[in-house]
Amino acid sequence: LIVESAAFEVSNDNLSEKELKLCAVIKKGASITYEEFYNYLKQNLAYFMVPRYLEFKKELPKNANEFIQKFILRKEWDNKSLRKNAYDVKAKLL
Repeated sequence: LIVESAAFEVSNDNLSEKELKLCAVIKKGASITYEEFYNYLKQNLAYFMVPRYLEFKKELPKNANEFIQKFILRKEWDNKSLRKNAYDVKAKLL
C-alpha cells in the first residue's frame, strides 16, 4: 500500500523535545486510513520508533538523483499553516 516514505524529526511548540513525523505516498488505487496505518506501525515497530505525526502525500520532494529531500519536508512543518495536513496521533488518542 505504501510506495515510499520518509521519517524525520520535527519540533513541537509545546515541548522542548523533538517528535517523529512520517510522510508516506500511497499506491495509486489503494486506500488506507491514518488509524489503520498507525496501528500497523504500532504493531511492527518499537514504541520509540512510532511517529507522532503522519501525513499522506501524492509525492515526496526529490533531487535529480531521486533522493528524498527531507529538508523541504521540515520547512513545510515550520510553516504552521501547513501543519493542519498532519495527523497527530497523540491528539487523536486523548
